Amino acid sequence: MNIRFALEEDAQAIARAHVASWQTTYRGIIADEILDNLSVESRFDYWRKFISQAEEQQSCLLVAEEKSQIVGFCSAGPGRDPIPGYQAELYAIYLLQAAQGHGTGHQLVRAAARHLATHNFQSMFVWVLRDNPARYFYQALGAKYLQEKPITIGTQELIESAYGWDDIRLLT
Repeated sequence: MNIRFALEEDAQAIARAHVASWQTTYRGIIADEILDNLSVESRFDYWRKFISQAEEQQSCLLVAEEKSQIVGFCSAGPGRDPIPGYQAELYAIYLLQAAQGHGTGHQLVRAAARHLATHNFQSMFVWVLRDNPARYFYQALGAKYLQEKPITIGTQELIESAYGWDDIRLLT
C-alpha cells in the first residue's frame, strides 16, 4: 500500500472512488435515489479544485494506491465549522469496499495527522453519519464522541456525530 499526496491528474480516480464508496457504504442509510444519481463529473470538478488549493489552505488530500490504482483517499485541513477545542477537521475518508478492513484507513488518517501537525494543528475532529457503522473506526483510532447535529441530504434528515482527537500526535 502506498499513501501519497494527490496530484491533479488523480482527480478522476478520486471522484470514481468517492462515488463508488458512497454507493456501497451509505446504501440503506441514504436514499437510493440520491446514491444512484451521484455524479463522477461533479466530484471530479470538486476534487480537482481541492487539490489545486490544498497547500495554500493548509489542507491535504491523500490517496491510497494498491498496484498503481487509487483504492481510497482522505482530506483534512482547518476546521470548517470549528468545534471548541478542536482546530483541524478530517473532512472525508473513503475507501473502495475491497480496500476496507486492511488498515488502509488507519494509514490515511495517520498520514493526514502528520501533515496537519506540520502546520501546527494539535487536535482534530470528524463528522460521521450516526447510522454509519464506520463510526467505530474513529473510536478504534482513539477518537472520543463529542456531539451531534442534524444534516439534510436531499430531502432526508439525518444525524451526524462528531468524534475528536485532543492530541493528533498520538495518531502519528
